[in-house]
Amino acid sequence: MDGCTAVETKLLIDPQPMDDLRIVLFGKTWVGKSTLGDIIMGNTETFTSKDLSKDRTQKSHSTVEGQKVVVVDTPGLFKSGKHEDELVKEIKRSIDLASPGPHVFLLVLRFGMITSEELEVLEVFERTFGRRALAYTTVVFTHKNEEYEANIQETMIESKDFRELLERCQWRYFAFNIKDKSPAQVTELLKKITPMGKDYFYTPEMLQEAGKPEEQEEKPKTEQAGVRFWKGLDWWESFWDLWGDIYLEVVS
Repeated sequence: MDGCTAVETKLLIDPQPMDDLRIVLFGKTWVGKSTLGDIIMGNTETFTSKDLSKDRTQKSHSTVEGQKVVVVDTPGLFKSGKHEDELVKEIKRSIDLASPGPHVFLLVLRFGMITSEELEVLEVFERTFGRRALAYTTVVFTHKNEEYEANIQETMIESKDFRELLERCQWRYFAFNIKDKSPAQVTELLKKITPMGKDYFYTPEMLQEAGKPEEQEEKPKTEQAGVRFWKGLDWWESFWDLWGDIYLEVVS
C-alpha cells in the first residue's frame, strides 16, 4: 500500500461510520438539480415547491436505508437578472448549512448539453470553492432516458469539452435518470459518493483559502522557499555578523 499514510490506511481497513452524509448541489438552472435533491430526499417537493425562493440556498435532511443524509441545494447559475457575485455569496452559505462541511459536491449537468458553458459552470465552481474542492466533487449527468447512459462512453470519445470536464473532476461521474423515482438508483448514487470516513470533507477553512487572490497564494510559496533556503545556511548568519558592516562600508 505504497504512498498511504497511517490515517489513510486506517480508513481503508476500518472506515468510520457516517453520522450523516452531507451533500451540496451545484449547477445551472433547468438541469434537474433541485429535482435530483427531491428524489434523494424521498421523492418530496423539498427543493421544487413553488413556495420556496429559487434565489436562496436551501437545506433538508432525510434517512435513506438507515443513513442520515443532508442535502443543500444552491441557486442555479446564469439566471437572468442575477449578477454572479450575488449568486456566489448566497451559494457560499451552503458550507455553513452543511456544517462542519460537505462530504461531496454534486456538480449537476444535463447530459447531451456539454458545451463551453458547462466548462464555465466548472470555472465558477472553482472560483467559488477553490481548486481543492474538485477532490470532493462528483459530476451527475441528469437525463430522462436509459439510452443516455450507454451513450456516455461514446460522448467521451467525441467531445473534447466532455473529457476536459471529467478529467478536472478526476473522472468521478454518475448518470441519473430523473424520471426514475425508485430508491434503488438513489442507493447506488449514495454508495458511489460516500467517502471512506466521516472526517473526509470540505471545510470552512478551505473556503477561506479559496477566497484569497491567486497572486497572494503564489507569492508566499516563493517567499517561503527563499526563507527556507537562507535560514538553512547557519554559516551565512555567522558570516554576516562578522563581516556585514565592513561590506556595507566598502560598497557605499
